[in-house]
Amino acid sequence: MSWEIFQDPSKCFSVVLFVQESDFSSRQKEIERLGNQRNVRLVVQPCPYEGIEFLSRIGHQLIGHEVSSDKELYWLAIELRADVPDSTFEEISNQHIEYLTAILEQKAEKVEQKGKLLRSYIEQYS
Repeated sequence: MSWEIFQDPSKCFSVVLFVQESDFSSRQKEIERLGNQRNVRLVVQPCPYEGIEFLSRIGHQLIGHEVSSDKELYWLAIELRADVPDSTFEEISNQHIEYLTAILEQKAEKVEQKGKLLRSYIEQYS
């Protein structure tokens, strides 16, 4: 998998990646390489195939800028300016994973709450 879109140093990215546990070890090095980039906050979450398939089907409706998926993984990235303070970048990353997890857990109120917060951050820091 190519992570070239995350190479732009004038931007930072919150990336949430869902991967099947059985496939993580075969992709571990490339995932770690992405996670070691200074401009990327990466959260890796184990997820069964059904969850990945569901997110893939609704990906165009989710809050984010870059989406990719295959049968083994799904990721969604939020693109931000590079000058986002570290503490805010961390908070955005935390809200990002909570938003997607709430979708998988079918917690509508939490999805709405986290979605509003993410939209606010995106408006402020994009």
